[in-house]
Amino acid sequence: MRSCIYKPILFFSLIYFSFSGSISAQIMGGNLRYAASDTITYNPFIYTVELTLYRNTHGAILPDTVEVLASSSCYPTQTIKVVRYLASSLRPTGDGGSLPSQYFDCTDSMQSVYRHTSIHTYKAEIQLPGKCKDFYFAYSQCCRENGIVNGPAATNFYLEAMLDNRFGANRSPKILRQGMLEYCLGKRGFGGYEYLLEPDMDSMRVVASQAQSARNTLVPFADGYSVDTPFASQNGITFHDNPGFHFIPSVPGYFTYNIIIEEYRFDSTNYHKISSIPKELTFKVSDNCSLGSLYTELSTDYPNVDTQSEALCFDSIISFVPSVPIWVGSIAADGSDFIVLDPFGKILEVDSAYSDYPFSDEFGMTTKIVIEVSNPLRGNQTLEIVTKQGADGNTLINTCGEEIAAGKRAKVAVDNCANDAGVLRVQSDGAVFFYPNPVIKELYVYFSDNAEGLYEFRFYDMSGRFVQVSSLDPQSEDTNILNCEKLNKGLYILSISKNGEVISSTKIEKN
Repeated sequence: MRSCIYKPILFFSLIYFSFSGSISAQIMGGNLRYAASDTITYNPFIYTVELTLYRNTHGAILPDTVEVLASSSCYPTQTIKVVRYLASSLRPTGDGGSLPSQYFDCTDSMQSVYRHTSIHTYKAEIQLPGKCKDFYFAYSQCCRENGIVNGPAATNFYLEAMLDNRFGANRSPKILRQGMLEYCLGKRGFGGYEYLLEPDMDSMRVVASQAQSARNTLVPFADGYSVDTPFASQNGITFHDNPGFHFIPSVPGYFTYNIIIEEYRFDSTNYHKISSIPKELTFKVSDNCSLGSLYTELSTDYPNVDTQSEALCFDSIISFVPSVPIWVGSIAADGSDFIVLDPFGKILEVDSAYSDYPFSDEFGMTTKIVIEVSNPLRGNQTLEIVTKQGADGNTLINTCGEEIAAGKRAKVAVDNCANDAGVLRVQSDGAVFFYPNPVIKELYVYFSDNAEGLYEFRFYDMSGRFVQVSSLDPQSEDTNILNCEKLNKGLYILSISKNGEVISSTKIEKN
């Protein structure tokens, strides 16, 4: 059984929910979570239960209220009515639900799965009667999607969550993305239960699981499929700690994927399993994908400046926001996926590139890329970023598994040059960093490990008149500080020499 253990940022608790219904809704998946009350009048036994369902709109309409059962070995079973709600920020579908969050990520508006899927979220507040080792919440509904290739076609849909509240109140992990609903045959796909947020700093363990039709009743896999191989792939399935997976689908049709998210709490002696919550998703592998041009462009703003990206004057870092999420594993670490051009078409040397997104890893997605150039950016200007094939053998690959073609472009503005605030890197063979700029009393100077020789720092006022000079040795054990207390307020030119040869100059502001 596939599992991964890691430390996230939430805290959770569950109960046993079960809803019985006679409608055939063609459920495409869902998840069940809960959270202890965080109101002013705190009660550790009051919980908000949240049930999310993905519905194929060809099936019966889901009601506004459904029932959930809360049971345990300690207390009588409770029936809870959870009520559908729709946040104002979501796009309604007309059946009480909302559009999937990735409706426009990898398919155009005519793709069948996204057009015919709506997401429904139900909530209710319950009060547990006390502490117990095995509260269960369970929801049950007929039926899953027809024609599922890997096994559980048209079977009863069932979700079950567990809570042991003997170790305190709990908030279960929050799934930040519901997962991709459609993949393209033969194209790299990224999906699963991506990005979990754990609010209570408990430990989580994610386990690949199997569909259920009732409590303790697993739905058998079709021949050739299993928990470790839940769908067909050209190159196998790579699971990672995002958590999630990536693969290249090799068989078209509908597939169901299940996981259990377990939570463990440490009590100074041992770890105790305090909860588990389910997630199920049915997705389609399509052999007739039609990606719009948007998904293979580097920027939606070109030929205009990308206002979400930034590059500061006298800094050497460009933060760039691509038009769609980019697979981190496709970004060449040496920055060779990019050419950076100044307004005159001169190529700026690139040192490195990497992801700058808190939830990304080498298998995950990023919505921000950092490009580091060899020399500081001087003067307000507009830079152009151009894609090319990197040293890793590919250009950037987006969340849809499509390559961003070589020659795609984006524009980024360098600003803040009026104050000349920022960090300066003077040379690639021996970097020198200054902080702060503007300076009040002391200007701290940091040298890279390979810097050597005697560095001289000369200050000139804006008329060119020499003001003061200091010398620093990078190999000295003394703190490298330039005393600027006697300088009058205003702008100065700082000229930097190494072993008697001027290597750079820059503006420094004295406050």
